[in-house]
Amino acid sequence: MRIKDISKWERPRERFRMKGADVLSDAELLAIILQKGHKGENAVDMANRIIAKYSLDKLFESFPKIFG
Repeated sequence: MRIKDISKWERPRERFRMKGADVLSDAELLAIILQKGHKGENAVDMANRIIAKYSLDKLFESFPKIFG
């Protein structure tokens, strides 16, 4: 499912703006950072796959290397 197919008020970025980060899953927060998915995979699905493959701990450790 594409993010555009989700009700505007249920999309991660809009929910973040309206209600804050506490109401979002880790995957939804990562999806906001990623901004885009890949062909056939929306940003939330991609974020779930990345978290499942690498774990949040390893991603967190990588952030200084990626964005430093």
